[in-house]
Amino acid sequence: KYITTNFSDNTSFTINKLQQKTILLLCIATMWGSRSDIGTLQTRNVRFKLDNDAYLTGVILFIRAPKEAQQKHSALGTLSQKSM
Repeated sequence: KYITTNFSDNTSFTINKLQQKTILLLCIATMWGSRSDIGTLQTRNVRFKLDNDAYLTGVILFIRAPKEAQQKHSALGTLSQKSM
């Protein structure tokens, strides 16, 4: 309910709010817990991919200081369901 109440209208969001929504949905959609590397994500680590018409096509998440090894990233695509 929190996401529906606070993050449902993407059209009026700032970039910062979209980055927060991305991190929140990623936490829910994966098995990464808040104490894992996902807990170190900051809004500056979220980069949106846009097409030539400035439509969102995906997102890249960077984890700069993972618990193990080197910096890593995840590239994600978009959902066709606009209500998310």
